[in-house]
Amino acid sequence: SVEDIAILEKRIIENVERGYGDNNWQHGAEFTFYNGKTSVTSQFCLERGRCDPLGGLSVWGAVGDVVRGEKESVLVTTQMDSTAFFHDLAFGANSAASGIIAVLGAVHALGQYRDEIAALDKQIMVALFQAEVWDRTGSRRFVHDIVNGCASSDSETCSDPFTSSLEWTRLNLSKIGEIVAVDQVAGYFENISTFFTHIADDSGSSSTDLESDLQNEAGLAGLGVAKGAGLPPSALTSFLENEQFIGGGVVFSGYNATYQEINPFYRSRFDRAGSTNVTAQLTNVATAIARTAFVRASKGATPPITASDIEADFETIRQLESCLTQDFACDLVAEYLNTTTEFLQTVLQSEVSTNKFPPGTVPALFYTGVFSPQLFESNGKIQTFVPPSVLEIFVRNFVSHNTKPIQDEIDSTCGFDNTCVSDYADQIACNDTFVTALACVRGRCICSSTHFHDAYSPGLALGAEKLNDGIAISWNIEDDTNNPIWTEPTYSLPTIKLYQDGGYNTATEMLISGLILSIFSYVSISVIIRRLKETKFKLD
Repeated sequence: SVEDIAILEKRIIENVERGYGDNNWQHGAEFTFYNGKTSVTSQFCLERGRCDPLGGLSVWGAVGDVVRGEKESVLVTTQMDSTAFFHDLAFGANSAASGIIAVLGAVHALGQYRDEIAALDKQIMVALFQAEVWDRTGSRRFVHDIVNGCASSDSETCSDPFTSSLEWTRLNLSKIGEIVAVDQVAGYFENISTFFTHIADDSGSSSTDLESDLQNEAGLAGLGVAKGAGLPPSALTSFLENEQFIGGGVVFSGYNATYQEINPFYRSRFDRAGSTNVTAQLTNVATAIARTAFVRASKGATPPITASDIEADFETIRQLESCLTQDFACDLVAEYLNTTTEFLQTVLQSEVSTNKFPPGTVPALFYTGVFSPQLFESNGKIQTFVPPSVLEIFVRNFVSHNTKPIQDEIDSTCGFDNTCVSDYADQIACNDTFVTALACVRGRCICSSTHFHDAYSPGLALGAEKLNDGIAISWNIEDDTNNPIWTEPTYSLPTIKLYQDGGYNTATEMLISGLILSIFSYVSISVIIRRLKETKFKLD
């Protein structure tokens, strides 16, 4: 409660004012968060409604055109989340933000030539996967759904599995020919003089050719580049694990064999942007990624542009980096969400448990959270809606705005996607798309080629049951052996107990006093026993 927070803040201030010397007593705190018995599993607590699965919404789409499943694709991808011991301190500057910045920068660069790219025989796709920290949950769910398809759908939604969009049903895993995965490409802690390309040991010619082109374009963009050791975990792994994926791929990173080479604070609260200026380097990375995607998509074609025409914009990268690593309540995010920075600060401050930031700034947080679908009945059918986070909305809107087919937008005002679907669907002719392709981007309804996709473990199936007072959600375990299921418990709320700690000197004094008392007691008892032995009350 607000009152409890005020008490905690008062105790913290008293600690600071008193100082942390050995002679000073302090206020202490003991946290308690009951997570169930040690034998509890995700399956056990889900069946009893005592936990929620981790997840969120991934973002994916195509550049310059609607997704066409019959076209072979080049996919550019990265992860959208990170973590830390305290989840609301998951700043993920290098582990998450750097990849997002590079991919969004590449998307912006490619978007300048969306018409020319749409005319190619191959399409360029982009995907930013959520919940990747937890055994690649977002990318594994994406692959799982593409392979298994929708077993039950109407003209707008799918009910098996429950999804609010049908655009993903256009995809064919065998048509995704090549994948470029981006991971940790900012030298915030260690200067990156050489970037590395990683492919699987048993990769075919597709991967080796892709790696060669990526190394070439990285070099032309001013980056040092070399072949890396092994294949690190990434979304690419999720595709390679499925036999229907017959293409190749490469991971582009700032490390060679271990994350610690460039990020000693991997997945900790210290993974934050420092004073090192890496904007120019991130711009070159985005340029290399964009050019590589174009080179691979235009193989065998003679487009009116060349790879050298494509270049990431330094100012766009600078704004993205500032927003994602310093202050998420920034002008760029507010613009794409059609809101104000003041409103963003109000919303985002509720997610942050510390105020150790410059006044008036709120950092982006990259912990994925729990997957919280909302089921409702419409026209006699159960449908689902998953509320996106501010980060997910921003990423979707940014990609959508910079990749959508160039066509007229209607004169509309919107705050949410469902406004476009309910109020303007009859006024917008989105060619070759489902009505759910309508999106509210920067306050306008547009025909979007970018979409959300549910990111929760493919080992789970979302179920629904009609009750008198609404619709109950249930989770059915389909495969928790090959598909790990990560959950957050809801057995109880965290509690905190406050106490006074006398400090080091007080503890030492108490220890010495205890020893003196023990010695005195031992001597006293020994004397008493000896005296008793000398009297008629002999003990032996």
